[in-house]
Amino acid sequence: MYKIKVIFWVLVMVVPLSLFSQIDSIKGNGLISVAIDSLPTIKFYESKGANIPIKSIEIFDDEAIKAHNIREISGKEKNWFKPFSLHLDYYIFYIQVYKIEEEWMEVIVNEESNQKLWLKNSPNLKYFSWEEFILNTVSITPINSADNPLLVTPEINSRQIKKPVLNCLTPVSIDKEWLKVKVDPTVCDRYNEMGKNDIVNGYLRWKKGEKLLIHYFLVL
Repeated sequence: MYKIKVIFWVLVMVVPLSLFSQIDSIKGNGLISVAIDSLPTIKFYESKGANIPIKSIEIFDDEAIKAHNIREISGKEKNWFKPFSLHLDYYIFYIQVYKIEEEWMEVIVNEESNQKLWLKNSPNLKYFSWEEFILNTVSITPINSADNPLLVTPEINSRQIKKPVLNCLTPVSIDKEWLKVKVDPTVCDRYNEMGKNDIVNGYLRWKKGEKLLIHYFLVL
């Protein structure tokens, strides 16, 4: 197995290496995860049903650096590919899905410019709804704890939990805009500092409409 490094060949670009959330709004209905180990070639099309891709990228084993690498294999434009989250050394590669139509997905290939292209369903692409994605993160914290405190029940007027440990929260379940969380001292390295009364469940809102209200973390 190659040691993975984030090194780019041909694509001279700055890609957001998002191990935690850096967006404040949800642009579509989910995300796709790319199977890095399969060394896929990902083909992007200008429109649904098109036969010829206008851009393609390939993940490959680069013998020169003894690592997985990524390169563009079509087109001359640089700096076009800035996906939702790309961090190969943690096996993280997500592209935000704007909409799905039959076997096609319109995806956001550049989070800065909001440029969209189309992908066709593939075994190397796994779709997650936003709810599934949030529940698979390792830790979350509210962006603004004053406006979005940890509550006893999933209601705006609910009683707040005293002394919430906001950097120790892990997701449990989602009901619409409410996220049930639990305090997990292992995610914040405070296991020896916390008593049984500190390890509680609570609720906060993870979004309001299309606005994201939490930071999420993909690795510890």
